[in-house]
Amino acid sequence: MLVLLLLAPSLAAHADEADTTPRQALVLKFVDDATASFFLADKPEVGFAGGKLTVTSNGVATDYEQSAVAEFYFDYVVPTAIAGTESKTFSLTYTDNRTVTVGGTKAKTATLYAADGTLVARKSVVEGAVSVSLDSCKPGVYVLTLENEHTFKLIKR
Repeated sequence: MLVLLLLAPSLAAHADEADTTPRQALVLKFVDDATASFFLADKPEVGFAGGKLTVTSNGVATDYEQSAVAEFYFDYVVPTAIAGTESKTFSLTYTDNRTVTVGGTKAKTATLYAADGTLVARKSVVEGAVSVSLDSCKPGVYVLTLENEHTFKLIKR
């Protein structure tokens, strides 16, 4: 497995909802023109194995089929949080070891499981966004599934 560790100068890890300061980011562009961005301040790691491109950032590993990724590049990304705006940009934030926030999803439900398969939480996605709290979870590995879309491995420390 090839692993690429991306380092960047110190930047704020994530913006407040009103902050529109451009941030350096790794951007994945998919064959359907959708994009996913990972702030370089979060030191994302990129790996390639078994036909998958994996990005690990802030304790979250995300797998993408290599055939679905048209390109990846570095750019400046302006964080946006305009409610009700439909976007092709998918985002996942897990910076405080307590809450996972997803935006730009087409899923209707987000489900959180413990590593042993126990259901921890199920939340409805509203207008393409959902937040799932891990406050009541013990440290360990969890799996967040977005119905018919993505699956993420989360590590609570």
